[in-house]
Amino acid sequence: MWAFRRRRFLRLVQLALFRVIRSLTWALSFLVPRKPGLVAFSCGTGSNYGGNPRYLYEAALRERWLTPVWVHPYRKPAPAGSSWRYSPRGMWTLLCAEAWVVDNHLYTVLPHVHPREKKIFQTWHGVGIKRIALGDKRTRPRDRRKIVGDTARYTLFFTTSDFMAEHFARILAIPRPRIAITGYPRNDILFQSGLHRPRNFRKLILYAPTWDPRREAVRTPWPFDNFNLGVLNNLLEQHDALFVVKLHWHMQHLLRSLASSGRVRRYDEIFGDRDVQEALVAADILVTDISSIAYDYVLLARPIVIVHPDLDGYDRAYGLVEGYRALLPGEVMETFDAFVGRLEQVLRDEDPDAERRRRILALFHRYADENSSRRCLDAMKQVLGAKEA
Repeated sequence: MWAFRRRRFLRLVQLALFRVIRSLTWALSFLVPRKPGLVAFSCGTGSNYGGNPRYLYEAALRERWLTPVWVHPYRKPAPAGSSWRYSPRGMWTLLCAEAWVVDNHLYTVLPHVHPREKKIFQTWHGVGIKRIALGDKRTRPRDRRKIVGDTARYTLFFTTSDFMAEHFARILAIPRPRIAITGYPRNDILFQSGLHRPRNFRKLILYAPTWDPRREAVRTPWPFDNFNLGVLNNLLEQHDALFVVKLHWHMQHLLRSLASSGRVRRYDEIFGDRDVQEALVAADILVTDISSIAYDYVLLARPIVIVHPDLDGYDRAYGLVEGYRALLPGEVMETFDAFVGRLEQVLRDEDPDAERRRRILALFHRYADENSSRRCLDAMKQVLGAKEA
């Protein structure tokens, strides 16, 4: 109880400081001159350096018409030349920048700096079927007002298809003309060769579920209560396969109890600190639930095994879009036995969901190429009225 009260007190103090600093930066914004072509990139979901902003930033480094700077959210290792967002240099960069590139709500990524007269390029962080923001009936009126106020500041919102554009226009209250269909920069890497691809086995299976508070509550990374590592290991042994576990960043702590077990390994043991998009390139099969990672992986036209013990219960508790089962790139395996059976099928090179994935690919992606960053940069250039240096 005391620990909870202490955390709540510290959070209230933090929010109060954010409001004070934000007010000061609003006043400073009248005095600090904008530097044309200076664009601050920041990722507010998980890694200190990742997501769509990372890949767009790396593409921007090759452009002569802009000056990209990475502003990282945590005091942890980040790319050379970057700045911590609360450091004097980070604050000054955010104030001077002509534009920001982010992947989440501004009050989450950069809650301490007022975005007055900034161009905001929103890359977002997922393509999926969860109900969020205005599409979620549980969102409180106060939060709805905050979301609408936040999204009203977006100059351009980048997404992947007409279907997703309509989805985000509805749930985030973004006018359709301010949504650009470019594809996600993070997916460019899926079409590049020469990436890390460990090969001392026939098949690599990546297990990458989304955050599920119910699984976190029972402190297990597995989707089923009767998940049997022995049975899974026997199947992997028969087919010379490796099963790599990559949890959502909210649930990483659950991996501490997962010791290496035969052919089941933690993500860091195989891929170290490499980005998950590189792991997707290496994976022959993806096992996931309703995570948006499945909608990235459909670009590779490889098997996906969807596992979820209570999809309808999740919908009632947290909310999924209408017709969510038809929007999944595979049939849902709702028991451990069904999961093992489907995994054995795809390990035998059968692919029962191939046609379904092709339909989902056409719905969720207008582009299946390595030029999404290029399209985003071209759209940014047009908005900023930039010229080659």
